[in-house]
Amino acid sequence: MKLELMLNFDGNCKQAGEFYSKVFGVTHNNIMTFADAPANPDYPVADVDKDKILYSDITIAGMFVMLMDMPKELLILSEIT
Repeated sequence: MKLELMLNFDGNCKQAGEFYSKVFGVTHNNIMTFADAPANPDYPVADVDKDKILYSDITIAGMFVMLMDMPKELLILSEIT
């Protein structure tokens, strides 16, 4: 069985990915911001989230690790619950 991991950040995903890449000697791949994603009128991206990372990944010792920043509205929901 192969393990895959998803790590969520509060706006510092790019820095975290660069840090993990340096520590483990791997490449931080597929960096896509929320602004890079195709526009969807049903789910508009807040200006504060446009530079946040929607998706990126690294592979550490054969384990696939996905990294992303949480959009502001999801962070607010997590604080309420």
